[in-house]
Amino acid sequence: MARWVGQRGERGSVSFRVRRAATRLAGSDDRGDTLVEIVLSIVVIGVVFGAFFAAISTESTASTAHRNFVTADALLRDYAETAKAAARADCPTSTTYTTTTTSLPTGFSVANGTGFVGGDGVCPSDTSSVQQAEFIATLPSGTTRSLQIDVRTP
Repeated sequence: MARWVGQRGERGSVSFRVRRAATRLAGSDDRGDTLVEIVLSIVVIGVVFGAFFAAISTESTASTAHRNFVTADALLRDYAETAKAAARADCPTSTTYTTTTTSLPTGFSVANGTGFVGGDGVCPSDTSSVQQAEFIATLPSGTTRSLQIDVRTP
C-alpha cells in the first residue's frame, strides 16, 4: 500500500507541520508537572488549611472563655445587688442579712467570702460604719472571679 502525500500522521504532511507550529506559538512545550511541583503544592495547601484550622480553634476557645467571664461577672453583680437589697431590708432590725441565691448556669458556683458568717452577711454595727462583703464565682474551668462590695446600714 502506498502512502499518499499529506496523509495524516506523516511527517512531511501539512497538517503535522501546522500542528507543530501552533504548539510552538502557544508555548505549550510542557510535558506535565513534576513530582516536586505536585508535592510543593500539596504542602502549600496543607499550610493554608492548617492556619485556618488554628485560627478557628483559637477563636472558639477565646469565645468560650470570654462568655464564661461575662457570665461570672453578671452572677457576681446579681449577688451584690441581692445582698444590698437584703441589707437594706434586714439590717435595721437584725445583725445579719440573708442573701437569696438564683439558679446558676451549669458548671458555675458562687460562694460568700469575707463579711459573712455561714450563709448570712454581717450588718454594720452602726450607721457610720461599713462592712465589706465579698462574693467569689468559680467558672467551669476552675478560674475564680471575686467582687467586693461595701454594705452600710440604711
